[in-house]
Amino acid sequence: MAGRFAERQPGGRVGEYLAQIVLRNASHGTCSLQGWAGLEVFGDGIPVVCNGADDPNSDCGKGPDTTKPRSVTVTRVPGLTADLVVLAPGEQTSYGLLWSDERRPECDATGGWAPPYGARVRIPGDSRPLTAAPLPDMWACGGLIRLMPIGLTFPPFGGSAGGTG
Repeated sequence: MAGRFAERQPGGRVGEYLAQIVLRNASHGTCSLQGWAGLEVFGDGIPVVCNGADDPNSDCGKGPDTTKPRSVTVTRVPGLTADLVVLAPGEQTSYGLLWSDERRPECDATGGWAPPYGARVRIPGDSRPLTAAPLPDMWACGGLIRLMPIGLTFPPFGGSAGGTG
């Protein structure tokens, strides 16, 4: 299985965003997928800003960390089911990650969550994670990211739900 993150786009509600993860069958045989992927994030997606030469921050002047595991809360979008997706060699499917923008005023109470540098995606039945870095601009409110099941490509609200593709 091979994968990539597609560009971030508005998710259907004000301040909500969607990133698609596109999966491609890179094998020479048919493969079947069903379920919800796992997600781990790592590193810092933004550099440390220094406030002059006398800044007391020990990270001042260093580049962003690109390896350290990050805390994230991952939940499933409620009300969706994971249907069986069958892919011939070279065929693709996808699923979505949804989050609310951390920079919204109602997120100030969460203590802030800067975007991660990258992610490891775990596909059901595949022992090797797919790594994507750098990620799209993922300022997730409170570090909360919601997953759609594999095979759904669009938000399930206010519009059409996509299938495999």
